[in-house]
Amino acid sequence: MMQVANPSSSGGPLIKLNSGYLMPLVGLGTYKLSVDQELVNAAICAALQSGYRQFDTAKLYSNERELGDAFEKSLPKFGLRREDIFLCTKFWALPPDQASVKVPQLVEESLLNLKTSYLDLVLIHYPKPGPPQDENNADAEGNLASRRECWRALEKMPKDKVRSIGVSNYEVRHLEEMDGYASTMPAVNQVEFHPHFRRKDIKAYCDDRGIFFQSFASFARQNSELLNEPTVVELAQKHDTTPQNVLLSFATSQGVGVVPKSTNPQRIHANFECLQLKLSTDDIRKLCSIPERGNYIRNTPWLVL
Repeated sequence: MMQVANPSSSGGPLIKLNSGYLMPLVGLGTYKLSVDQELVNAAICAALQSGYRQFDTAKLYSNERELGDAFEKSLPKFGLRREDIFLCTKFWALPPDQASVKVPQLVEESLLNLKTSYLDLVLIHYPKPGPPQDENNADAEGNLASRRECWRALEKMPKDKVRSIGVSNYEVRHLEEMDGYASTMPAVNQVEFHPHFRRKDIKAYCDDRGIFFQSFASFARQNSELLNEPTVVELAQKHDTTPQNVLLSFATSQGVGVVPKSTNPQRIHANFECLQLKLSTDDIRKLCSIPERGNYIRNTPWLVL
């Protein structure tokens, strides 16, 4: 994946996706961002002021409408327009017989809620219908058909409404099977990634195929064992920064995207400061020597067939 210089003073490095569009390396995650409009306004204002230009939401987060109102109010304050930011949303995989009708409806709903004429990126949030906690139907007949039909429906969306399309929580086998039904490969695969869960195989596959590897849960939901790992603390002291920025830079220094989430203006700003830290090859090697412990987010796409 090609990284290019950012043409503006804010937003940080940009990544050129396989769709040809540019995407900021760092974005603001909005999972659990309150639907209280004033809190959303404050978070978005703090993010824009700090330099964020990518914003990541999803149907599951139930905050698209509030985000749309916040952008409408906040962008002019900073002399920004819609085209100056990058909006990503996600929807859950649907039953295959619903995809051709429902996917366009979901896109139109997001366009309306976010008060925009186009979406920069739309992801299939999970490789099967239903909540990830429901493992009873992890290998249910029809999961492949669901992924296939949802993807084909996304491919048919007008490019002036959906610029790039991708997936989230997809394993290598889910990406490999796309060779049999996709005309366009995903621009992005968003997965959990941190020193306790490094996803070596899937990162290598995405890198080889030109799929941008984007991470979520960089702090493993503020897991104290990860934040207090001796190597993480040592590197934070070495670089005069925080463990959180070491963990974010573990990704960004390898060209991996991050979408840290917070509603606290100070933390929002502090997280964006990760771009000031570039870990060395030796630093990355040390972090990769930490024993892996697996995922912290309760979803198990490796069970999904």
